[in-house]
Amino acid sequence: MKSTLEKVVCLAPLALFALIFSQTDRDYFPPQTCKVLTDIVCSWYQNSLKVAGEPSLYQMSKSEPSARTYRFLWLRSSGSSVSFRISFDSVGNASLETREFTEDGQLTDTDGNPLPAQVLYSDTLTFKAGELAEFEELANVLAPCFEIGGLADLRGFDGSEWFVEANIDGDYRALSRWSPLSGITSESSDPVSKKVDQAMYNFGSELMRLSGRKFDSVY
Repeated sequence: MKSTLEKVVCLAPLALFALIFSQTDRDYFPPQTCKVLTDIVCSWYQNSLKVAGEPSLYQMSKSEPSARTYRFLWLRSSGSSVSFRISFDSVGNASLETREFTEDGQLTDTDGNPLPAQVLYSDTLTFKAGELAEFEELANVLAPCFEIGGLADLRGFDGSEWFVEANIDGDYRALSRWSPLSGITSESSDPVSKKVDQAMYNFGSELMRLSGRKFDSVY
């Protein structure tokens, strides 16, 4: 089975041209984000978020500057993709929206015909102020990683893309890693990269736990 990124890369040239240069793509993330990640990867992220019915946190940072929202997009090379978005109100209450979805052609019908992208699961959980102490601690650990870790431009075809965004008081931030668990266990990774991978892995894993969804493997 081809990974989602492989599918994006293999799009027809004209379709890819339209995908990359659409106005919506340019507005979904800050220009500097797509400059680092490349337009193809930005389109991959944005199209996945659109399938999940997710808003642009970058635009939200401008329209709702007092909001505090985090989102973790987990794009797996095998299996469905998942989006976790947690939003806090002014007193610390929070809502966690989880959406599991497929990409175009990832599933087929009984005749083997590719099916369009679709949402497989959607749920919203609410938490009262004070119930997310562990998450808050992990979010604080992750915070400096947006600066030191940034947007990794290395990725592969057998693993998963971890993309975390944050809108905190009008400040949009983004962080991406490819299969952070492999970076944690790799002997060749430098200490800073290991720190970012560990913080990213712990943060994403906590959102998975809070969502109540069970996954065969986390990678």
